[in-house]
Amino acid sequence: MTHPTHVEFDTILEHMLGQRLPGRPKQDPFVESAVQNYKIGSRLQGQDALTWHYCRCGANGITAVFRDRGAASLVVPSGAFITIGAQVAGSYTLVINDTGVAADRPAGYYANGKIEIWNAVAAEHMHRIIKDSTVGDGTSITLTLYYPLAYAVPAGTGGEICRSIYADVEQTNLSADPTFESIACVPMMGPVTALSYFWGVTWGMCSIAISADVGLVASQRLVTFNHNDGTIHPYADGEQVAGYLVPSTTGPAAQTIIMLQLDP
Repeated sequence: MTHPTHVEFDTILEHMLGQRLPGRPKQDPFVESAVQNYKIGSRLQGQDALTWHYCRCGANGITAVFRDRGAASLVVPSGAFITIGAQVAGSYTLVINDTGVAADRPAGYYANGKIEIWNAVAAEHMHRIIKDSTVGDGTSITLTLYYPLAYAVPAGTGGEICRSIYADVEQTNLSADPTFESIACVPMMGPVTALSYFWGVTWGMCSIAISADVGLVASQRLVTFNHNDGTIHPYADGEQVAGYLVPSTTGPAAQTIIMLQLDP
């Protein structure tokens, strides 16, 4: 019998308990922190059978009214980059040009985000999820990848990078047009202080505020988000699916308990 290695065992624990930063304390669900304790996007499998992901709240915060509603991600692709220096196949690191400084590019800024590497040969294009990133120095940032490069990357290779969907999360009604944003999670606590760190529910049985009765029509089980306020309502084509109703709705009362299905 082959036993997991120490690295594999640590990965299993991190997948259940979150990727805690060195020297930082445990942070339970329903608790916010002014200081970051886990990598953004960390996954927590709670004792309550819910799946949570570690988020940073946006600059406007989340009010108590928007607790138990879908919260939108404001993350957009950071645009094209150019690699600095060459990397050989098998390397776990990549250096990109980035003019951000420590104040706006702290360590782990790109953690659990995604990169596309546009090698000159189309067949050698690569997609990777970022494990970690160094502090910005105004010139470059070094990315560490979960999996190695399959092909060599010459200096000056272009690509695109995007942060984790959980890196900037706010209530949905603060945007000019929230229908252009995706729901990242459901905050189960509120208010959430601007720029603080919190756990958002992404999978499992929970109650979400409704903007229209759901489940009172035959076969009306699937529910979608009303992006204007983060509530749920009967399925509408083109809207982001929140999940499905859990209880029977043959009775006269509307139900709000759903099996949330955003990120397992």
